[in-house]
Amino acid sequence: EEKKKRAEEEAERERKKAEGGEEEEEEDETLIFMKREGEKKKLEEEEDAKDKVLEGELDGIAEANKKRREERETEIRLKLSTIVEKIDTGDTDITDYDLEKLRKKIEEEKERRLEAIESEKRAQKRLEECEEALVEINKEIEAMVNDTAEKNAEMQDQKEKLSSLEAELKTLTEAAENVEAQVNDLQKEIKQLEDSKAHKLEQEEKGKEDEVSLAAQNTKKKEEIEKVKKAIGKYEKKLGAILQIQKDTEVLKTQSEKLNNNIQDSEASIPFMTSLIANEAVQRKAYYNKIQDMKGKIRVFCRCRPMNSTERSKPPEEAGNCVAFPDKFSLQVGDGTRPGGKRYTFDRTFNPDSSQDEVFEDTQLLVQSALDGYNVCIFAYGQTGSGKTYTMMGDGKSKNGITPRALETLFNTVEEGKGRFEYSVDMWMVELYNDNLRDLLVPEKEASGKKYEIKQVDGRTVVLGAKTVPIHNYDGAMKAIELGESHRKTAKTEMNDASSRSHLVMCFVIHGKDLTTKKETIGKLNLIDLAGSERAGKTKAEGERMKEAQSINLSLSALGAVISALSSGKPYVPYRQNKLTYLMMDSIGGTAKTLMFVMVSPSLYNRDETLNSLTYAQRAKKVTNSSKKSAVTSADALQKMLIKVTEKGKELGIDLEAEEEAEK
Repeated sequence: EEKKKRAEEEAERERKKAEGGEEEEEEDETLIFMKREGEKKKLEEEEDAKDKVLEGELDGIAEANKKRREERETEIRLKLSTIVEKIDTGDTDITDYDLEKLRKKIEEEKERRLEAIESEKRAQKRLEECEEALVEINKEIEAMVNDTAEKNAEMQDQKEKLSSLEAELKTLTEAAENVEAQVNDLQKEIKQLEDSKAHKLEQEEKGKEDEVSLAAQNTKKKEEIEKVKKAIGKYEKKLGAILQIQKDTEVLKTQSEKLNNNIQDSEASIPFMTSLIANEAVQRKAYYNKIQDMKGKIRVFCRCRPMNSTERSKPPEEAGNCVAFPDKFSLQVGDGTRPGGKRYTFDRTFNPDSSQDEVFEDTQLLVQSALDGYNVCIFAYGQTGSGKTYTMMGDGKSKNGITPRALETLFNTVEEGKGRFEYSVDMWMVELYNDNLRDLLVPEKEASGKKYEIKQVDGRTVVLGAKTVPIHNYDGAMKAIELGESHRKTAKTEMNDASSRSHLVMCFVIHGKDLTTKKETIGKLNLIDLAGSERAGKTKAEGERMKEAQSINLSLSALGAVISALSSGKPYVPYRQNKLTYLMMDSIGGTAKTLMFVMVSPSLYNRDETLNSLTYAQRAKKVTNSSKKSAVTSADALQKMLIKVTEKGKELGIDLEAEEEAEK
């Protein structure tokens, strides 16, 4: 009955709620919750009171039955005792009829006791049924409480979603304002370039007019001097004429001094004009680099490490410095006997004093590209001992390299985007040792018995059979890398105490989802530390080290052949010639945004290796990748901006597309 009553009350509340309409929606949520809680508490108190009354009644029935049973047993015992005494003393006149009647009474009493026992059992069973009903009622009350809590939680979720949408709208508005501000800044820079160019043209035109005027005056004065000389020869007897000629000569001297002063002023302004031209060239190069990045060109950075103790201890003819840095986009390699030398131009150069922070500053934007759904590849090339592993990994202490900094930036960005984006990151890590692939995330015994196959899927390189592990944060990524590094092959040579004997490839696959538009992307971040090229005469490699060096040099030669074919536009590119080139197929001439670090030594002792590495990198700089995003991007907007900048450059007389030809 109570259950039925509660159901009717709940139906009545639902009816009133439906009739109430907008009035109930406006009621304060806190008051509704308190009202419901009060009703629940009242129902619970009523149930407890009824349970207590029922338990009291059952206890009274049981107590009355027990008392009647005990009185009846006492009465029967007294009667039986009396009969037994009379029988023992012989003082009895009990007949067989009386005995039979007594037996019947005993049987009846026995039956009554059995019935009392059965009645007690039924009462106990009834009590158990009541307890079970009470448990069911409590369960229903708990279900009602849970249902109310779920409704409150659902209302809270709706509030949070509304707040998230408002925050996202605010973020999108700010992003639109930032884009507009960037466009305005670019227009201001273009206007400044136009004004600067116009000013320089005016100065150049003015300088040319002054030179023409000076030349005309000089010619005129020379003619006047000739006339004076003729006059002196003709009228040398006339003293007055001679004095006049002397005065004219003094005047000519004064004018000549003025002309010399003007010439000296012009010469003094030459360094200032040269400085302006140099600054403008640096600005043009910066814009050119941005445009080349938009076009998909492989970007090449050059880094020169400091000279080490071994190089400083060489004889004087080998211990000198052969590398100079005229600006932050080029370097010169000389022979140590005179300043200057052959000049190489790259997208950025870093001298021996450059820090790890400076190197990563121009690199970190590529991490955002990977999150946006692009293939991104960063790799280091150079002779053994040139600082590739230091640049990619760091010293394992305070001077982190590109890899840990890139991963820290990656997971910080993922954390900041929570609520608007959803990301998952998976990782695999392999090495190419003696032309054999090895999985570095499994023990060596397990890895050596497995077969691995390189495949190209949707423009991306994958290694079938390699273990893939999910990465949830920066610490997890670094632990996985430390595990892989512990399995990598290294050895000591004459050029390096811990020389890498294999090519290392770390791949992070990033699955992203925009929670607003529901669009999904798949990006890829490849971090590659190539083994260094070697000369057996310098490294003193023998036996197993010699075999490793031959395999390394062979794979790097194959990579050079691929770069040469791509840069010269050959129809066939020999990617399958070596496992290294097949593994890097999506990074060199593929679908990736690629950044190459060429590492060099400043020492004259390593000058030949430095020249080879720089020539190698110059060829790589000519390769163009077809980098594509795995989802809809703002490529149209970037293309329009590129066209606009190119047209403005042509108006100023700056042919950005011809910069690369000029560098050659």
